[in-house]
Amino acid sequence: MKKNILSICIIALSFMLFTFSASAAPVIGLTMPGLNVPYFASYIGAWDTATKEYGVETIVLDAQWDPAKQASQMEDLIASNVDVIVVVATDTQAIIPSLEKAFNAGIPIVASNAAPDESAYKFLACYAGPDDYQEGVIAAEMMAEALEGKGNVVILEGAPGTHPAVYRQKGFVETIEKIAPEIKVLASQPANWQKAMATSIMESWVLKYPNIDGVFGHDDTLAVGAADAAKAAGITDIVIIGIGGSGEGLAAVKSGDLYGTNLQSPVEDAKLAMEKAVAIANGEEVKDFFYYIPIPKVTKENVDQFEPEW
Repeated sequence: MKKNILSICIIALSFMLFTFSASAAPVIGLTMPGLNVPYFASYIGAWDTATKEYGVETIVLDAQWDPAKQASQMEDLIASNVDVIVVVATDTQAIIPSLEKAFNAGIPIVASNAAPDESAYKFLACYAGPDDYQEGVIAAEMMAEALEGKGNVVILEGAPGTHPAVYRQKGFVETIEKIAPEIKVLASQPANWQKAMATSIMESWVLKYPNIDGVFGHDDTLAVGAADAAKAAGITDIVIIGIGGSGEGLAAVKSGDLYGTNLQSPVEDAKLAMEKAVAIANGEEVKDFFYYIPIPKVTKENVDQFEPEW
């Protein structure tokens, strides 16, 4: 009798363990390049909301713009044997060895917001986020339109090595060369997504280049920084274009300080990454490699249709 009771207890315990294992929430690791910029602060807010909606567990790590720290975080996530890793790359090249390690460990990877270098695509399950190259294209089209195909422009770049900085630059420059070859780039310099740095650089450019007709900022923060410097110098006849659709950027489009921008939603960015990560964790097939969020063009004509998210 005691043996029968013991057997029943063992079977019941085994069933409970199986049930717990089968119903355990997927664990998704997220490594971010840095959380000290408004866009990523909003991204994390949306990520936290999506975590609750999907009923998953997440580990969120901040690399503080240090590729070596992000590599160490990737090691930690691999050692933790998370179900999926979502990576917003600090550096498109430096992240590649970490992606290969995770791939070899059998952990699926979703690249979000900032894709790694194309040579690393073979290590990814998919990319979910904005099309940075196309954002550069849209900015170039607006610049060519505003300057009627002629003029001199300067470019305020984001942080070197980041996917948005690399591909927004590429999209803008290649498109300008194609559709408006009489628009010349006088100077291009990183401002590391920092408004104060953008303002300082623009102040020096205003003195060095008296014939600046346009400014392309890799995001709205940089574009608004340039606008501040231009206004302080008494320059009003200048076309300034950003990317992102931040609260500051949309307000600047309304006021006329910026000619235009395009809307990149950190909320949609985070939600799309979570959606794909959860699908993969649940064993669902991810049919495509690229999943893009909408990036509509914003000018004074349609700016009232959009609400800022960061």
